Amino acid sequence: MESARKRKYKVDDDLIKSAQGVEKTKYGPLFELRLKTSGCRILFVHRESHSPEILVGGFYKKGIGDDSKAQNHAIQIAKSNIDEYSMD
Repeated sequence: MESARKRKYKVDDDLIKSAQGVEKTKYGPLFELRLKTSGCRILFVHRESHSPEILVGGFYKKGIGDDSKAQNHAIQIAKSNIDEYSMD
């Protein structure tokens, strides 16, 4: 996350990419942070000038089972988790 923060969470399709299949959540676009050494993918929303600035909705590990099915399922769960978030 430190590398992503230094880049101001800009999409580059290498470290950070837009999550596929979801246009956006209630709090903004859903992004995927790619941790290449472990194969983990963290699904999050960046809310600049808000607290908390990062909302993590979920994750999945690439290379386990049917990658596209795991990815799609994780994206839907992350979107749901983030949409349910409330400051109350």
